[in-house]
This record gives sequence, C-alpha cells and structure tokens, in this order.
Amino acid sequence: MIGKNKILVILNFLDTHYGDLVCSPKNLCYHKEGEIYFRFNLKDKTIFLEYKNFVQPISKALNIKEDMLNDLYEVIKEWIEYVFKIEGKII
Repeated sequence: MIGKNKILVILNFLDTHYGDLVCSPKNLCYHKEGEIYFRFNLKDKTIFLEYKNFVQPISKALNIKEDMLNDLYEVIKEWIEYVFKIEGKII
C-alpha cells in the first residue's frame, strides 16, 4: 500500500519528468527525445507502459518495492487520464 504522501511525491515526479511527453497519433504513443514512454490502443482502451523508460526510473528514484507496483500502476493510470485525457487499463 502506498501512502498519501508517497502518492503526492509520485505525482510530482510524473509531472516533472513526464508532463512534457509528445503525442504521436501515427504511432499511438507518447515520446520524448526519440524514447517511447507509453503506447495506447484506443479501440481496446489499453495503455502499454514502457517499463525501462517509464516505470523503472520511478521505482528506483522513489524506492517503490515490487509488492507496491499495482498501487503505482493505479496512480500512473489516473495521472495519464488526467494529464493526457486517455482512459484505459494499464498493461
């Protein structure tokens, strides 16, 4: 379980590091400087996180343990819905 303070830190990290991602409608992804951070499928309403570029840096920087990843994914999902207006389940 991730506490409320940790959630605020995660949201701040997401805003700081990923808030400026650029949408590529052709490839259905969000990227920055040639690196893809997540892809989305509007038909299936799914979001595919690139672990190496998106999840791993958050986990390492904020010391998120493996048993807390489901909670982290939920925070990321809500952040993506709010910032990029993409709804879907994370895979």
